[in-house]
Amino acid sequence: MDNPPASNSELQDKINQLRTCLEEKTEQLKLANSECDRLRTELDQADKKYRTIVEDTEKVLEEREKLYRAIVEDQTELICRLLPDYTHTFVNKAYCDYFGHPPEEMLGHNFMIMIPEDYRSVLDGKLRNLSAENPFMTHEEHTVSESGEDRWQQWSDRAIFDDSGRLVEFQAVGRDITELKKVERVLLKREKELEQKNIALKEVLEQIGMEKQNIRDEIVANVENLLLPILNKLRLESSQIEGKYLDLFQCTLEEITSSFGKRINLPSFQLTRREIEVCSMIKTGLSSKEIAELLHISPNTVGRHRNKIRSKLNLIKSNHNLSTYLSSIPAN
Repeated sequence: MDNPPASNSELQDKINQLRTCLEEKTEQLKLANSECDRLRTELDQADKKYRTIVEDTEKVLEEREKLYRAIVEDQTELICRLLPDYTHTFVNKAYCDYFGHPPEEMLGHNFMIMIPEDYRSVLDGKLRNLSAENPFMTHEEHTVSESGEDRWQQWSDRAIFDDSGRLVEFQAVGRDITELKKVERVLLKREKELEQKNIALKEVLEQIGMEKQNIRDEIVANVENLLLPILNKLRLESSQIEGKYLDLFQCTLEEITSSFGKRINLPSFQLTRREIEVCSMIKTGLSSKEIAELLHISPNTVGRHRNKIRSKLNLIKSNHNLSTYLSSIPAN
């Protein structure tokens, strides 16, 4: 809310000038009676001009005051002014409507009776800390309406001091932020709920991870305790070529229980199914000739597969042994 119009310093200066002029004219009257009529005429003219100025100034001030009050009354913000002892000296319509009291029940009455008792001393301390150097503050107030409804306001308070630094008035402009506080409470509640859900989700993921590890451990145990012993028995009764198939089968089982198959099948490698099959055999230590026999292809075809594999794995310019490199791919 704007401060009330200041006193018209120009008018005061003019009054002082006229008084000085009047004193000079009076002295001149004493010294020269012959000039009396002329000076009286000039004085009358000056007085008429002065009255006109005063009347015009009063009209301007009256119009400004009407405009000022109209603007303040039309504001949706809650506006009040208080003496240093917190007595209301002005309240606008929005302020009265909000607190449910007519102006006559507020003007001349203490502002603090509208503040919750447990907050009065806190607010008083904040207002008393305002100074000419730091006259402004913003704070929030929680009140309870006569119907028992919780209400929140945000207030902008300004302390007004005179030229000597003496506190003469407080001005407060407020707005209702009850809905904002409700939204904040809802968001805080949802944030807590989300935090609890995240904790629960983390626990579920940890449980899933444990279950996946248990399943993996169970698969590995079944392969080692059930399948591998059978393979070893079959190897004793098989031919050389059958033994190689059994070795390959064992290696494949071991890859299933690790993550080699998943790693070698990554999209970034872009390996075909045949190339992945060749990789699996190379990893077991089979030579190109042995791979050719098992796949019923020529050794040259196996060589072309090896070159393509090295190219896709960025090993063309490298001295890495392909079998060693495939064995070193991390098992995640």
